[in-house]
Amino acid sequence: MTEVILDIENIDATLGFQILEHKPLPSERPDWSLLVPNLKKRLHSPAEISAVAVLKEASGEKAIPQLKFANFLKHIGWRTVFAQTFASRNSIPLSRDLVDDVTAYLLTSSRAGTVLVGGMDKYAAGCLADQKARGARVGVVGFQEFISDSIAPVVGDCFFDLEFDLGLFRQPLPRIRLF
Repeated sequence: MTEVILDIENIDATLGFQILEHKPLPSERPDWSLLVPNLKKRLHSPAEISAVAVLKEASGEKAIPQLKFANFLKHIGWRTVFAQTFASRNSIPLSRDLVDDVTAYLLTSSRAGTVLVGGMDKYAAGCLADQKARGARVGVVGFQEFISDSIAPVVGDCFFDLEFDLGLFRQPLPRIRLF
């Protein structure tokens, strides 16, 4: 089994601030319904793929679109985890970046044969190294040019670019292909 644990906020922030330089419009966001089938093709594996999205809880007007997004993900077979609720239920101490902490907790506790993180930040390096030490194949799903220097040596060439490898965007992003 392959488990993909996605830090949606990390991916969205990278897309908006680093690539597009503005808040992504709906048409500029990844088509998440393509992730699992396209990843299955890239892995050349009939194994089951489980996708988990870690979301920061919103309140007020922002809660409605977030709940719609969570329902969409549930509809396509993903599990959604709201960081603050999950942290309080699992005694994860609150910190500066709760989404990172919950993503790290899920990465560490996964028992899948292949564990992929959707995000490029260095907090995941230790978790992926631990998974690799127990014999799991580890990798990253994200934007290759933004992968942390801490993660790159752990995952080696097991990297799946959201645009170039997995084809999750309807239109080309303003990026230069590095490989």
